[in-house]
Amino acid sequence: MSVNLMDKNKNNVKLLLVAIILIFALVGILFYSSMMHLACMVSLFLALVTGGIFTRYLNGQYLKNLEQQEDLRKQLTSDLAHELRTPLTTVGTHLEMMIDGVWEATPQRLQSCYDEIGRLSKLVADLEGLAKSEEKTMRLQKTRENLLEIVRLTAKSYHADITIEGRSSEIAVDRDRIGQVLHNLISNAIKYSTRDKKIRMEVQDTPRGAKIIVEDKGIGIAEADLPFIFERFYRSEKSRNRSTGGAGLGLAIVKDIVTAHGGTVTAESRVGEGSKFTVTLPK
Repeated sequence: MSVNLMDKNKNNVKLLLVAIILIFALVGILFYSSMMHLACMVSLFLALVTGGIFTRYLNGQYLKNLEQQEDLRKQLTSDLAHELRTPLTTVGTHLEMMIDGVWEATPQRLQSCYDEIGRLSKLVADLEGLAKSEEKTMRLQKTRENLLEIVRLTAKSYHADITIEGRSSEIAVDRDRIGQVLHNLISNAIKYSTRDKKIRMEVQDTPRGAKIIVEDKGIGIAEADLPFIFERFYRSEKSRNRSTGGAGLGLAIVKDIVTAHGGTVTAESRVGEGSKFTVTLPK
């Protein structure tokens, strides 16, 4: 969000505040036509005072939201630049040293370049996935599916200690999209788990739909970071260190897909104790 856009939004807020005050004033004038003069003046005064307090509150909340969005935009730009710069610098340096004859083109150095190119490809794929998940009219190919079966099949593709609990729950979902949600949540759980990498998954059948729970005993997420973990590129420097890889897009994609299904995704976590993600899907 640019500064000009923020100024424009601030002006719009001011116009809204003026309109609200005028409405309250109009209410006072209407009272004037049907009430005693003193009562009318009291009503008008109370209307103006109430309107002023209310509009100041709205203005403060709106500006606070604008500042938060601006901070997130700056962080997104910084993180994206970092994600692109690191592999490009590594590949460029390696190739330059080998071309100049300073380094020998050993299999290890070529593998390092290949790994960095793979990292760039993964970032591009994540960005494409995010773009698709953010489409206003995301096309969902819903079919009646057994969520417990989808969870079991998805978990099989990972070499980790994953415990699956719960009961069968048939619900109309896009099987591929929900599979992507599970892959992202399981990948996160493995990435940020301790060495034993024990993960618990559960499917709950509810009267209004179903819940999928993915829980790990990993490093956890700080309380201050929880409100922002579904934002694009957001990662806590302490608990979500870049050395673990990834671009911070997985949870943003999860949220978009679940929202497109009319559901919600929430997170609970404590540093050093692990994290628990709950996906709720309606029937």
